[in-house]
Amino acid sequence: FSSVDPADSFGARIEGTTGSEQTRRYMGVLDTGALGEGGPRAYLAAIDSVTDKWKGEGEQQQRLYTLKVQQPIGDSGELTAYFNRSERAEADYQDMSYDIIRRRGANWDNFAPNWDAAVRAAVSCAASGFSNGVVCDDAYWDAAGIREDQLGYVGFRSRFSDDLSFDIKAYVHQNEGMGLWGTPYVSTPGGAPLTVRTTEYDIDRKGLTMAVDWVLGEHAVEAGVWLEKNDFQQARRFYPESNLLGPTQDFTGFLSNPLLTQWEYAFETKTTQFHIADTYSVSDALKVNFGFKSMKVENTATTIVGPAKSGTIDASEGFLPQIGFAYALAEGSELFGQYARNARAFVSANTAGPFSTTAAGFAAIKDSLQPETSSTFELGWRFRSESLEGSLTAYHVGFDDRLLAIQQGPGIVGNPSVLANVGGVTTNGVEAALNFKLGNHLSLFASAAWNDSTFDDDYVTNGVRVGVSGKTVPDAPKVMFRGEVAYDDGNFFAKADVNYVGERYYTFLNQGSVDAYTLLNASVGYRLTNLGFVKDLTVQASVTNATDELYISTVGSNGFVNADPNGTTQTLLVGAPQQYFVSLKARF
Repeated sequence: FSSVDPADSFGARIEGTTGSEQTRRYMGVLDTGALGEGGPRAYLAAIDSVTDKWKGEGEQQQRLYTLKVQQPIGDSGELTAYFNRSERAEADYQDMSYDIIRRRGANWDNFAPNWDAAVRAAVSCAASGFSNGVVCDDAYWDAAGIREDQLGYVGFRSRFSDDLSFDIKAYVHQNEGMGLWGTPYVSTPGGAPLTVRTTEYDIDRKGLTMAVDWVLGEHAVEAGVWLEKNDFQQARRFYPESNLLGPTQDFTGFLSNPLLTQWEYAFETKTTQFHIADTYSVSDALKVNFGFKSMKVENTATTIVGPAKSGTIDASEGFLPQIGFAYALAEGSELFGQYARNARAFVSANTAGPFSTTAAGFAAIKDSLQPETSSTFELGWRFRSESLEGSLTAYHVGFDDRLLAIQQGPGIVGNPSVLANVGGVTTNGVEAALNFKLGNHLSLFASAAWNDSTFDDDYVTNGVRVGVSGKTVPDAPKVMFRGEVAYDDGNFFAKADVNYVGERYYTFLNQGSVDAYTLLNASVGYRLTNLGFVKDLTVQASVTNATDELYISTVGSNGFVNADPNGTTQTLLVGAPQQYFVSLKARF
């Protein structure tokens, strides 16, 4: 995590944006500058943003507040204090399927504010025995995500000499969140035939990072430690809609007084990580580096409400190496390469990871489950001249011990779905980028990527082999491209960019996919400088999705499935249409 440092001199910035979907975004930053010789410097920043959903009902609200203070200590030390608070309340879009898009259109969304339609659908859903997917799941009453974060740290860094420096940070992160869903599957006694289901969580993380940089002749050594304790509490609750004639719950804030708590668990995650790396300057042309990290992440679960589940599982990797080199072919031209091995710790949650099963299911896997690991190889060439710079990179990734929740046997006889290692994924790819400056004001940029990610192994669920070996990984387009032309003479500026994303699968067996799409965006503006008290004033107009392309922006919003022969899997989100924005910025 990094943030901008306070400026050395007093100043301020303000910015306002308006545009499509009733967008209102305001930002302000105040820099104190150095308060006396050797004194502290600080900045205070605030952002307030509100925009309507581009379809359906509801707002997406975000507020952000940041304070950062830095105090020089002697000639070579610095003490930093940082605090950030963010608040988010966003009305969600309904997860779509191809079947819904065909029947309802791409602009279909949840029922809000049409309460009567939501009640009628809930009544019909119950009458069908909750088996009619059209009336039960085409739309819900409403949905939203609420989140509040607070992050703070105190850090000290010092350069003891030209060859030795030290950095330490202690941090605290607190996060409270709630996902809300107006569901017809649970009714309110004596009230409406629906409730508001929530998945709620509280995070309290405390940690410490330390790093030392030491130059020893031709060797630059860096070593560090990361320690963290994360207390995570998660619950599933239902809140009543007690009035049949109208809604009683507010989807823009945290709810209280639940009708029932289905389950609640507490998780503790302890992380210990060490790393060390050495960059050796073999010659003026060649640098090599070698390092490794060691990690241990221990996850423990405790039951508060619901089916009992408890226990501990850990992911430990004592040696995760990284090796690389950079070789200068000529001035501004360099070959580079690296190999890195990494591992991913287990997730602590009731909705994902090894604890998202029964007590018996966890007991069956806790001693044999392996963390996911990857081995990455990269080789490339980069160059830079006065008017041209670019890079060409090839890579290979071997991903092992992929984790997937699978059915161990017929669920009807009590066999649980549990997390299992189901094989590997092989990825090969090439990326290229080129930036060309035509004179002092005009530039052209282009980047292209080709990626091939396929499963290595089939897996078995409920006694049935799923033939995914050789299939493309979902949400992994083979081809992506970006092109940009930009002009800036110091006052007038303009930019246009085009982005292409290739076909993407949303099923493991590649029997469901979304088409490729191309988006065009453009902006134009003018910058005035030296206006007395105002250092510069900028006005900018922009358009996104200028051609008003209809496309699927997100796949997997509700997870991935093996196949979707009837197009009924609701895991797609439609991209926003053509939108316009105007912003005004001033710097003082």
